[in-house]
Amino acid sequence: MNQSGNDDPVLLRPAMEDDSDIILKWQSQDQTRLHFHEPCIPTPQEHANWFKKCLEDPDRQLNIIIHNGSRVGAIRLDKAGENCLEVSIMIAPECYRLGIGTAALNEARKLWPKEILKAEVLPGNEASHALFRKCGYEQQGKGLYINRPGQ
Repeated sequence: MNQSGNDDPVLLRPAMEDDSDIILKWQSQDQTRLHFHEPCIPTPQEHANWFKKCLEDPDRQLNIIIHNGSRVGAIRLDKAGENCLEVSIMIAPECYRLGIGTAALNEARKLWPKEILKAEVLPGNEASHALFRKCGYEQQGKGLYINRPGQ
């Protein structure tokens, strides 16, 4: 369990079917969607199909970030090679700048201690660039960040 910037615990738990609506809500926020690889907001049916596949995919770990007993974001880890997971993180806009992203990435490192964690951050997403650097990810090129076990 990691602490957010205000010392409240941040936990990760596997996503469940009833998390679909809140993830769609977060994904649909303009300030969040701006930093997605796919800029178009999915329809509810497109999201439902994507979400169902996420829950069924053995090479994908979709987790909900919990802070003060509430769902405040999601972190997804996709198999990206031998002992390598690609990290995607999304925080609810009302929870920006509370240290939740930092605590969630640190918690993910504890849960997957032997894997290389990598993230691709789009240009202009300065908050995510700063987040991954703060969490010990090394920048490899323009938007690729790598965190090796023991870092």
